[in-house]
Amino acid sequence: MTRPASRDYQAAIETLSRESSQKQIDDVLAVVAAAFLLDTELARALKAISKKTEMTIVPVRQAYNRMRLITQGVARTGATSGGRMVFAYENAFNYDEAFDITAKAFIAKNTRDKLPTFCQLQGTPVRLSIENGHATFNELGRDGVWAEANKLITYIRRTDGGDGPREPVDKNVALGIYETAYEAFPPAPEVIHSPRYQRDGSLLIKPGYHARSNVLVLLNDLKISDLPNPPVEARVKVSVDWFRKNILSGFPFLDIADDGTERREPSEANAFAMILTPFLRRMIDGPTPFFLITKPQAGTGGSLLGAISMLLFDGEESAPMNYTHDEDEMQKQFVAAFMQPRSHMFFDDIKNLDNRSLIRALTSSKIGGRMLKSSKLVKVRNDFNWIGTGNNPRFGDEMRRRICMIRLNAKKANLTKRKFEHDDLKKFIRENRATAIYHLCVMVEYWKSKGCPEFTQRKRASFEDWGKKVGGVLEVCGITGFLDDTVPVTLDADSSRNIVFCVEWLKMFGVEAKRTPDDLFRWALDAVPSVTKGKGDDDKWEKFADLLVDLTDFTFESGDKNYSVRASIADGGGTEYSLQEVEESAAIKESV
Repeated sequence: MTRPASRDYQAAIETLSRESSQKQIDDVLAVVAAAFLLDTELARALKAISKKTEMTIVPVRQAYNRMRLITQGVARTGATSGGRMVFAYENAFNYDEAFDITAKAFIAKNTRDKLPTFCQLQGTPVRLSIENGHATFNELGRDGVWAEANKLITYIRRTDGGDGPREPVDKNVALGIYETAYEAFPPAPEVIHSPRYQRDGSLLIKPGYHARSNVLVLLNDLKISDLPNPPVEARVKVSVDWFRKNILSGFPFLDIADDGTERREPSEANAFAMILTPFLRRMIDGPTPFFLITKPQAGTGGSLLGAISMLLFDGEESAPMNYTHDEDEMQKQFVAAFMQPRSHMFFDDIKNLDNRSLIRALTSSKIGGRMLKSSKLVKVRNDFNWIGTGNNPRFGDEMRRRICMIRLNAKKANLTKRKFEHDDLKKFIRENRATAIYHLCVMVEYWKSKGCPEFTQRKRASFEDWGKKVGGVLEVCGITGFLDDTVPVTLDADSSRNIVFCVEWLKMFGVEAKRTPDDLFRWALDAVPSVTKGKGDDDKWEKFADLLVDLTDFTFESGDKNYSVRASIADGGGTEYSLQEVEESAAIKESV
């Protein structure tokens, strides 16, 4: 085939710019493919396209490979009336030619669907399916690729006597496509179910497949009202107040400083940050912290609060991941999560937050592991929103600096009477999701209108850019307390044994009386032996000391009053414990 003059494809490249659509780029790539360039010429042409469009070279080369298959393969293929392509060959079977045309059949299907129906996740071929407004990636094994290929193309051998019978796709060709899916198929798109801010601050809100950014936006029936441009301060206040009243008002946010001062603002601000983070994730350079929702007893609302971020951004809750102390098992869970569209890593009911795989992942730009039953290593960008809940789970210093703490404490033993602004909060969020997202976007748009000022009062090491941008939104919107939380000591206090112990403690020592751990241990040996069990004296003492740490801030009921366990530093050093009468949190009191 005669190659066109170089000025033809070079002139086509000159027409491109950053604003060029994917179709315009594909048209130019088709001209380049039709030129049958030598390797060095092709490399220069693709580099020029990358520079003109400001795209990285990888998606440019992948798009070129797709257009090459279409452009250079046209002369060797036809199509049946049902849309199935035909590969007609003469004389000896040519594997390379069959591979190119069969791969083209998959890409042609994607072109017809205007969607990467056949794509690859970490080199594994998958088929993208959309059912009930949600996407899934179904892995295609060797047989799966062969079966799908036979739906798209048929082989026919031509001889002097005419066309022979139709033949199935050669299995070696299908195997070759399976093993080189990373080249034959485009990367799987990112799937989102809500508007999201892009790296340049623009709001991606149009439904459908966006080839340039390889993002599939499935909004279903979600319709966001037009945003004010720009929002005024009064409009922003309405949005913040709406969110507080309808979404967050029923949660007993409570931080207790070392001097005993109680505040709602820090944990509420951090909850706002947790909800905003996935909407701003593409604007944030680097990782985001682990949002730990911790409380002194079950039933306080930690799991519900953790679900809000998923309900708003995804439109549904992801199944909680199983928290495990085993590093390999945690790594396997990460890899399994990569194989489906997922924006959140959510762990419920954590006891000890100490998994090394998780600790490493939180500050890594990419996370990965070995695929199950395979030697293949996979890695993906760490763009997840990390959330965990627990009854004051234990964690060490390494994990401490990776945490954004959200502390709940109703200061009330009986939580059965607590209510939210709406009886079924999850149902309210589902029915008013568009309104909630609108108010979040108003807050972000107001921040943008102010020039995207950065938050600099406080920071989390390794998560600086996240703190500057998310904190900046909160600060300009008048939401105070961001990252001003105190990290509480850990506890796990939901058993009747602990309540019995605290009630007996109250009877014996009363309120305000400070006692050392040794004082309480010697008394409890006879008075409440259930809390001093162990294999020997040393074991009993260690477990009892751990129990006192666990019970800090634990609230229990005796008579018609509520009491809380408090820890303080003695004058001579060491820890002392006492009981204090407390009133229930204002958020609970107002809603009962």
